[in-house]
Amino acid sequence: MADKNEVPFTGQHPGRQRIGAGVHAVLHLDRPDPGEHRGPSAGKGRAGQTQPQADRLDHAPCREESLRRDCEDSAARIENGELRIENSKFKILNSKFNVSGTLAAVGSLCCWSTGPIIIKYLSGYLDFWTQNFLRYSVACLFWLPFLLFSIRTKRLDTRVWRRAILPATANVMMQSLFACAFYYIGPAFMTLLAKSSLIWIAGFSLIVFPEERALVKSKRFWTGLALSATGLLGVLCFKEDFAATKTLTGIVLALGMALLWAVYTLSAKIAFRDIDSRQGFSVITIYTVAGLSVLALMFGNLGECTQMGAPRWALVVISGIMSIALAHVLYYTAMRRIGATIPALIVLVQPFIILAISHVVFGESLNILQLLFGVILLLGSALAIWAQQHLKPPE
Repeated sequence: MADKNEVPFTGQHPGRQRIGAGVHAVLHLDRPDPGEHRGPSAGKGRAGQTQPQADRLDHAPCREESLRRDCEDSAARIENGELRIENSKFKILNSKFNVSGTLAAVGSLCCWSTGPIIIKYLSGYLDFWTQNFLRYSVACLFWLPFLLFSIRTKRLDTRVWRRAILPATANVMMQSLFACAFYYIGPAFMTLLAKSSLIWIAGFSLIVFPEERALVKSKRFWTGLALSATGLLGVLCFKEDFAATKTLTGIVLALGMALLWAVYTLSAKIAFRDIDSRQGFSVITIYTVAGLSVLALMFGNLGECTQMGAPRWALVVISGIMSIALAHVLYYTAMRRIGATIPALIVLVQPFIILAISHVVFGESLNILQLLFGVILLLGSALAIWAQQHLKPPE
């Protein structure tokens, strides 16, 4: 609790969006200075007040007026005895490090980095249709209790059943191409190509979301897209076996997956704009499992899973829980707590983590030029993300 003679600094301006969360400060306008004498010998001012107290009361309005002038350029005002500041020129920064939000972002990165390695490893034991079905079934079972609880407590937004159809359809196609690509190319190369989804997401966003169209005038945004496209071409063209049929097949699958990832992401953003993302993802997993089960029955060989030992079944379960069920939730948690920019930038490190693991497990490597253009691709993506997150709203 603040003292009655203290003015709390709230860090929030009335009628404007809050910029810094958890910022705390106190301005002492009329608290006695340490060591100041407050006895009778200090002299009497107004109505039994000591002279220093009376002087401070006399000067308090002047101090408020001085603060008001100093904060004119800082979107600040003094209202009802409270100093409210947004983005002050005093450069008061939020020094509180959000540990949980940062750990959630790093956790999502770790979870998403396990998936490609496990998919590639299991490609020698399961066809991709069966593997997809099993992994998503685990994720569905993981979130099913939450969905049932929401239904039982009548917290489930019934609109989610209809709205999840389009994102789930895109997800079924995207997941099929995603898993299939690892049967043709290495995990690190595949993951780098998947980052080209930013180009599609940016293009579709400019068309679908009016608030994003201000990016057309952003030099940073276009520079980022140009760097991403250049990096993508370099990663592709400098691959030693680029012309091999197997490699070309994997590249087409990876680029198709990147396109469908953009469709899935934006359709989910539109569908669940005002719906709990956990409910939306729970329903999407149900629809996705239904679609993948049909594909597995038609084109896969479900009998293969009966021949796997316990260690490989454990990998299926770990992959389903970590890279599907938990990764998305951790990422959304990080976005809620530390904003969208930092988690998006952290996840860009994924291809290099996967490359390090894949080099040890599968002997995969990228040549110097591919690594160079891979860095350019990710730097371009980071620049485009930064431009998008610092987009000024239309006046």
